[in-house]
Amino acid sequence: MSIPTLTIIRGLPGAGKSTLARRLCAVTLNSEHFEADMYFEDEIFNYVFDASKLPKAHAWCLSLTEEALRDGKSVFVSNTFSTMKEIEPYAQFAKDFNCNFQVIECFGQWKSIHNVPDHTVQNMKNRWEYLNHE
Repeated sequence: MSIPTLTIIRGLPGAGKSTLARRLCAVTLNSEHFEADMYFEDEIFNYVFDASKLPKAHAWCLSLTEEALRDGKSVFVSNTFSTMKEIEPYAQFAKDFNCNFQVIECFGQWKSIHNVPDHTVQNMKNRWEYLNHE
């Protein structure tokens, strides 16, 4: 049995995170893909964003990740993750569940499928923390 991997896929809206995560999950046995945006989808995948529920959405994503790792699955999580602090609970899961851990950054510049306002994207850019590649 192979060791599961927790993969964080980070980037600004429209960077290609979800597309990459879906593709990687499709070719990885025993894996799951989660992102906070899924919390805002109804049963027929209509997207209804509510900013007041964003903390719940991220808690939900974290909980699903923990459950899948507990079940021995590899997990792909695609969220903005603009700061290192946002990655920390996932890195802790990798330690707790003794799984491989990697972070992939996406820098594509496609139109956001969720119509994120330009000022919101700019705020994300302003607080963006780059990975330390030492």
